[in-house]
Amino acid sequence: MAYADTFALSRYDTWELDELIRQIERPNPWLLRTFFPRERMFASRTIEFDLIDKARRLAPFVSPLVSGKPMLREGFRTKQLAPAYIKPTDLVVPTEAFTRLPGEAYGGMLTPQQRMDRLVAEKLELHMESIDNTMEWMAANALVNGYIDIEGEDYPLQRVNFGRDASLNGFLVGPAKWHRATSNPMQDIENYSILTRKISKGAVVSDIVMDGLTWNVLKQHQAVQDMLDTRFRRTLGADVRIDMLPRNNINEAVYVGTLGGRFDLWVYDAYYQDDKGQDQPYLPPYTLVGVSKAALQGTQYYGAIIDLDAALEPRKLFSKSKVKFNPSGIELVTQSAPLCAPRRPNAMFRLTVV
Repeated sequence: MAYADTFALSRYDTWELDELIRQIERPNPWLLRTFFPRERMFASRTIEFDLIDKARRLAPFVSPLVSGKPMLREGFRTKQLAPAYIKPTDLVVPTEAFTRLPGEAYGGMLTPQQRMDRLVAEKLELHMESIDNTMEWMAANALVNGYIDIEGEDYPLQRVNFGRDASLNGFLVGPAKWHRATSNPMQDIENYSILTRKISKGAVVSDIVMDGLTWNVLKQHQAVQDMLDTRFRRTLGADVRIDMLPRNNINEAVYVGTLGGRFDLWVYDAYYQDDKGQDQPYLPPYTLVGVSKAALQGTQYYGAIIDLDAALEPRKLFSKSKVKFNPSGIELVTQSAPLCAPRRPNAMFRLTVV
């Protein structure tokens, strides 16, 4: 067999995998798509993102007979990071294609090759889901902590600190905790929203996101019940339902109403599995996050794919396959170099309520 003929043995060329990826229905991480909708590509190994600083200065007094005094230019800080690489890999072996797939009729209705094609598609779908889950995890950490700790194989721990002001990380204590009758959640939300606007120099908090435990204690307060409007839809769109009924879905955010006509309230209990197979919530228990969606400018950044088959270009993700001859199998790999970052890290606050 000629050397060139060996490439004809693979049914999974790069362009075929790209076409397959477009046909697969992807997960839709809510925090990522809601607060980090922007995307930027970098044709380099490093990602740069700007953190915007804006001062609220007074105009200087001068005599009308002298020239005006120049004011300091509003600035920004640029951070640079070599992002951790994401590279899920799987091996599909021919013996798997001779076993009935889940949902297939007993006795088998598919040929081994058809099963092999489906197994490849399922593995790629799992790759993309895991990458989306990682992006959602990064979005959650940026919102909750104001930083992201990135650590992996051959990648020592790095903290990507966006520089959120420490006073915007609130922890209620003693009688102020929301499960106590002495607490005042309305005042806490107001205080931290005003503080956010002050420190960010103008960001107006529009969305309140909380886990289910926080919602359970918040909705018990009479003052909240009096101010909660379940009819006011604002500009959320016709596909967003207001739902005050008992929740039965934790994979999507539930919109539970508007507080005082100013804050859209969301309950989000989605979770992921850690390396030990344990379920972990994206939002820690009893956590509330207030966000100025317009001012945050949350962005998804993607670095270049360090792979010659990807032409070293930046992409959200890149999948490819390789035929292994002994033992026979198909090795699949999907690569991405992402980071989530808020350009205005002080346009949000975090509050631990219990």
